[in-house]
Amino acid sequence: MIPLIPKIKSFLIPFISLLLFCEIAYSQKYKTIVKEPDWVKLLSIPKNSRVAKYDVSSGYYITLADYQINLDENAHYNHEIIKVLSYSGITKASQLLVTFDTSYQKLKIHHLYIWRNGEKIDRTNNLSFEIMNNEYSLGAGIYMGRITAYDNLNDIRKDDFIDFSYTLVGKNPIFKSSKYLFVPLETTNPIDLYYTRIIYSQNKKYNYQCIDCDSTIKFCDTLTPKYHEIELTLRDVKTTIFEENIPSWIIPYKYFTLSSYKTWKEINTWAQNVF
Repeated sequence: MIPLIPKIKSFLIPFISLLLFCEIAYSQKYKTIVKEPDWVKLLSIPKNSRVAKYDVSSGYYITLADYQINLDENAHYNHEIIKVLSYSGITKASQLLVTFDTSYQKLKIHHLYIWRNGEKIDRTNNLSFEIMNNEYSLGAGIYMGRITAYDNLNDIRKDDFIDFSYTLVGKNPIFKSSKYLFVPLETTNPIDLYYTRIIYSQNKKYNYQCIDCDSTIKFCDTLTPKYHEIELTLRDVKTTIFEENIPSWIIPYKYFTLSSYKTWKEINTWAQNVF
């Protein structure tokens, strides 16, 4: 497995007072809202959910987890639909969080819909994010560059569906021209439909494998007129309970990996240049 290593910038802090400002927040309303990319397959709210409120401890759960990746464009599309099951889940379900690295990623918002009694309420233009710079390593002279866009939604009710989508565009420069993906295929909360789609040009060659995959995972590997397309579809995903104190080098769940590296020698060459 190839580690994902964040880009780290180090600098000197001239004044001790700067240490007090490890988290900075300011209000920003996104004006550059764009429609979903043309390469995305649009999915809707799953039908006939088997999740009961007794299966969920937080009062809400993700009914649709839809993640699509265009390797050629370095674009990661994220689309989640949250179902609010009880009044206790309203507060947490109302919080939208998107974390990304400003040194190489750009955030593009697509939509925010509230589905209530079968009716769609478009609140996309009402989004107003607080941008939080969580630099907890400033004391060590390390600047990470990651920020969190946060919005607390108003007027969310029991039985609402919160439908939010966005795309992160950009590639970590530490990998240069190489590609690497790691996709967990088990979760700690139930999901009605867990969908992952990866596309790239047919002339590109990547190594990929699905580790410990079984009949619960529908795996499709096809060539379309435009792309090489890989799809992983899981329905009625159950909660996975992991043991405590698992060593960090053990991956205790099913997962999918894709890499442009062909041998460990290539990985070693890449790592020598990094470290």
